[in-house]
Order: sequence, then C-alpha cells, then structure tokens
Amino acid sequence: MNLRETNPSTWEATDLGGFQRKQHGMMTLARLLPGIVHEFNNPVTYIMSNIETLSEYMEHLRQGSQLLQTAAEGATPPSPVWLNQAKSWSQQEDLEGLWEDIDAMMEETMDGLQLLPHTTQSLREFAKGLLRQDPEAKPLDPNHVVTQAMQLTHNAIKYKGSIVQELSPVPKVDGDPGQLLHAVLSLLDNAALSMADRGTLTVKTLCAEGWVMIDVQDTGCGMHESSIPEAMRPSTSLWPASPHQHLGLGLPLALQCFEQHRGSLQIKSQLGKGTWVRGYLPVSQTSTP
Repeated sequence: MNLRETNPSTWEATDLGGFQRKQHGMMTLARLLPGIVHEFNNPVTYIMSNIETLSEYMEHLRQGSQLLQTAAEGATPPSPVWLNQAKSWSQQEDLEGLWEDIDAMMEETMDGLQLLPHTTQSLREFAKGLLRQDPEAKPLDPNHVVTQAMQLTHNAIKYKGSIVQELSPVPKVDGDPGQLLHAVLSLLDNAALSMADRGTLTVKTLCAEGWVMIDVQDTGCGMHESSIPEAMRPSTSLWPASPHQHLGLGLPLALQCFEQHRGSLQIKSQLGKGTWVRGYLPVSQTSTP
C-alpha cells in the first residue's frame, strides 16, 4: 500500500506541528540515550586501558633508552656492568612482541577516537533537524543518513535480534540531513519496538528510475493491512504495550518528512509476520550518474 494513494481523510493528522515533532524526537532520544552512552563508553574504556598499557611499555623502553645513553656517554667498549644490564633488560623484554602490541593498540585507539566524533556528529545533525521547522535542502548521501541512524539505534536494536545492513551505492538526494535522520531513526525505532522476541531487522538502500529507496523491514508483530491507515494517525500505536512506550508518531512523522522531501512512503505488513516500509526520495538535480 502506497500511503500517498490512500484517502487523506483516513489519516488526516499527518501534518504534524513542530511541537509534536520535537516531542517525539526528544522522547525517542531519551529512550535511546542509555544505548548511545554505552556506545560512547566502549571505545573510551579500551582507549583508557590502552593508554595505561602504553604507559607501562614506555617505562620499559625508557629503561632501554637510559642504557643506550649511558653507553654513549661512557667509555668504548662498554663496561662489563653495562653489558650485564643490557643483557638482563633484553632478556626481560620481548621487543618484537612489544612493538607489535604497540602497533595494535595504536590502531585500536585511533579507531575508537574516530568513532566518537561520528556519534557526536549524528547527535548534532539530529538536534539541528528538531530545531528547524522547514527542511533545509542540500545534496546529501542517503547511505550516510542511514549509517548515522543505525549507529544511534544499534545498541537498542542488537538486543532485539540480528541486524542486516545492505547499502548499495546510490546517488545523492536533496534534503535536510537532520530531519531525514529523524525519519529513518523513527522507522528503525518502530521496527525495534515491534520485535518482542528475537527477530531480524533488515535495512537496505537502492536506486531505480530516478528514485533512491530506503527499506526497513522487521520480523516483528506486524499488523493487518486494514490497520495501516490507523497506524498513520499521530498518538496511535499498534505495538505491544511496553514500559518504554511513547507517542505513536513514528510512521506519521516519517511520512511527513519524506513528502516534504518530494518523496513518499510505502508500507506492507502482515499480522504476526512483520512489516516492510520503503521511503522514496528523488535523486538530486545536481547528482551525476
């Protein structure tokens, strides 16, 4: 069912106001925040651990450096005392293994440091999108938006089941990165809420006939086809009751966002089987084939 072809009177409240959009965004963010903090904590923890280990390695290397400095400043050839100290130090240290450890820890630390600004950039884009009433049109990479949304929801979704991500090379679209991030985040959040037991959430991007498509499919509770228009009404939620339940604005908000970007939303669902949602965005006028 393509909701743009549905009788508008069936879901007349899709024109959400700025307050509703901001309220939904803040409630979604508040629910995802523990997982986001966990995603921050992971790299910070191993970065701190690596720094502590590197400090110990630096002390061992400093001892070797002092031995070399003593030899350089002393008589030639080195004294028997120095030779004994150097031999003892070299026997204590597996220098080849030490350098391998240092290289591995530095690579891991750099990966962690690169992850942190990616997460903060995603949060910044999300916040900007909440503050803007009208979409800001600029060329953007849909795969980047999907990746940001997956990053912010990953920790919450992974406990609901497996995640399949199939992002194809797609051209750019014209849009507001923050508001599109909010829309994709809403679709992912809805999918996660629908999966009470372990399931599978699949996210895809593809392009055909001048449209970029973003697919979100889950193996959750699903709903009757006849219930889809009802699910598009703000404050309506068809998912099982949950202590973390929030206003049912996810689908209406996503629909409004895609339509504001000259696109549309298509949805199919089967009770007890799951839901498939596809968002359409026109290829950017400035995008090269």
